[in-house]
Amino acid sequence: MYEEIVDDILQLEKSKPVDYWRDRAEVPILTEQPFYNYSNNIIPDEEVITMRIDTRGAQASNPFNCLVCASTGVGKTRLIKNIVKAYHKQNYKILYIEPKSIEMLNARKMGQGRRLHLFDKNEKLPVVGYCPNYIRMYLEMNFPRIVDKIKFYSPNIKTMDYVEIWQSFGVPVKIASHIVDMIRKGHTNIDYFQKKLDKRDLHHATRLALSTSLDSLKATSFFGTTKKLELEKEWEKNNIVDIPYFSRDGAIMNTDIGLVLDLVRDIGMNESRQGLENVSKKLIIFDDAFMYAGISATLATKTTGGINLAIRNISNCQNNFRSWGINSMFVVQSPDSNAIMPLLIDGCTTKLVSYTENPQTLRGKIPLSAFYLITNTDPSKPQLYIDEESYTFQWIYVQGKSRWKTGFPFDCSVGHT
Repeated sequence: MYEEIVDDILQLEKSKPVDYWRDRAEVPILTEQPFYNYSNNIIPDEEVITMRIDTRGAQASNPFNCLVCASTGVGKTRLIKNIVKAYHKQNYKILYIEPKSIEMLNARKMGQGRRLHLFDKNEKLPVVGYCPNYIRMYLEMNFPRIVDKIKFYSPNIKTMDYVEIWQSFGVPVKIASHIVDMIRKGHTNIDYFQKKLDKRDLHHATRLALSTSLDSLKATSFFGTTKKLELEKEWEKNNIVDIPYFSRDGAIMNTDIGLVLDLVRDIGMNESRQGLENVSKKLIIFDDAFMYAGISATLATKTTGGINLAIRNISNCQNNFRSWGINSMFVVQSPDSNAIMPLLIDGCTTKLVSYTENPQTLRGKIPLSAFYLITNTDPSKPQLYIDEESYTFQWIYVQGKSRWKTGFPFDCSVGHT
């Protein structure tokens, strides 16, 4: 039996494409058994669980909206990086939103994975890092070595001409409409906004909310640079764009993420004006989505009635933005509504789930038999396989309403910590 497997592999080796997974338009995500069960790390092809990548044009392909859900330390990031690598090989334009760290930037380095598919290999990815300017001071004080690895940007205030943007910052709705009017008349200076609005007879609470929001934008130098997020240019260079926020969460981060998604939308709209066949396929990864896409994240904007520009535009990515070639992945530690809004989970037709806190909220979101496997704590009944000592965790891969498989992830094949 072993000799037959070796003969098959040698035969495949002679005829395999230059880039096996790129040419198959697949990504090897799981093995049916733990890696250490295979002799000499040789995995029969029929025991490799792959994710098929739609290579058709943006208008003909099925939207890919995926939920990745597992607790800390279960291997979410290494799984995601392998998926990102595969989509990048299929010429998807990729944006990675990373609230807590700079893990995706490590993909610039050659991978060190050992438990890889026989025809996969360690590689590195062309990742560029951008940060909103309001984080720069924090980085210079706490992480000076990072500053030279990041490009800083400020949004174009001329394009911030709808009320919800300013509400997301914490500006009351009536005042937000006045600011939008001033922008549309060509005024783009925060001091000018304050000067004009100070002359109005405002309620004390309204004046306080306005002052707090605009002073925060000035104090953090939110508009402190003329450099912009060159997303389209980076994509034209075939680069993956990573935006880390270094846990500087709150209303400003929520709004900035919303503005970045506006930029993605605008790129898609401009492409469509040249003809729908010119719309590129895009993949946005929303890592640690609980920081901006759950109920708890709306507390940062409670003074505005709960408007969260990030959540609003993320929902648009799943629905209205489809015609502009946008696909998405949401990465959370828990499916609880505090971590991610239920409507965003509903929009995910693909799910990758492993051990997670509060899995009960996945009832009705995945096949019932898969749900029982995740939630069961009775060792006499089937449950997810977990071997923390060898860092081996079983995952469930769900496609659509009824198809699902279980397996164990490969090592990360690009730079990883």
